[in-house]
Amino acid sequence: MVPPARTQSLIPHNEALNHYLFSGEIKLLQGLHIGSGRGDETTDALVIRDAQGKPIIPGSSLRGVFRSHMERILMGLYATQVTPLWACQLYEPVLPEEKVCVGSSAHPASLAEIRSLQKLQEGQSGTDAVWKKLPEVLCDACKLFGAGSFYASKVRFTDLPMLTGSPNPVVRHGVGIHRDTGTAADGVKYDKEVVEAGATFRFEATAENLVDADLELLALGFSQLVSGELALGGSSGRGLGGVELIHGKAAWVTLKEKSEAVTYLLKKTYPHQQELSAFIDSGLKKLLAPAQEGGANAQANP
Repeated sequence: MVPPARTQSLIPHNEALNHYLFSGEIKLLQGLHIGSGRGDETTDALVIRDAQGKPIIPGSSLRGVFRSHMERILMGLYATQVTPLWACQLYEPVLPEEKVCVGSSAHPASLAEIRSLQKLQEGQSGTDAVWKKLPEVLCDACKLFGAGSFYASKVRFTDLPMLTGSPNPVVRHGVGIHRDTGTAADGVKYDKEVVEAGATFRFEATAENLVDADLELLALGFSQLVSGELALGGSSGRGLGGVELIHGKAAWVTLKEKSEAVTYLLKKTYPHQQELSAFIDSGLKKLLAPAQEGGANAQANP
């Protein structure tokens, strides 16, 4: 039997309890193509660039892959009764044990709950009524990453500028393969720009009002990014897009502690810092701890 779910109210976004900064470098293990949606006279598909013409990794691209990969692993842990934390996975039409989440866009019962919340918003109690209901109708992933118009994300991934590597991507050519002959199909040639392996990009993500469950989910996601399990951009099935996070750091301030808040606001320094590997190790130990040791039912906020 899955350990009982953690019950905790949501922290309003107009309160500031803590602030986290995660930093490091994203290193390309393979070539990378994140398309701009445009081509020119040299290639069918240009990579996305910043105002100076250098390739960048959009924060939204990394955030999406980070979340989806973390959620897949989380639901495996949930199914094997390791943790009560779970994710609606946004587009899944079937959720476990009649659960609902208003972050879902495919689950029928969740869509009905969305309509119910919309009616609450229009009523006399309005936002207050919705806020009281939200903890019951959000999965743990949506409590961290946000759910549509009902609940904003606690985490922000910034765009990643290039630090090292050639600012001029190479053009790679490809052909379509005829399924019967296994040879190149007639008239199906294409090409795309690719940032070469070895390039590095500056990584930063910030987060606010994190509780234990949030920290555990972030530890799970970062564990995959550090170990090189994530692939970004197009043609990942053809060997492109492998990345890893190197030189990772975690820093935070507890804003409800007066001395820490003053130091942070005046000096822009974080009182607490550690290697990202230590942050990951601490979070995973709590996530994977058996219920009888307190891991599945811990409710304390950091």
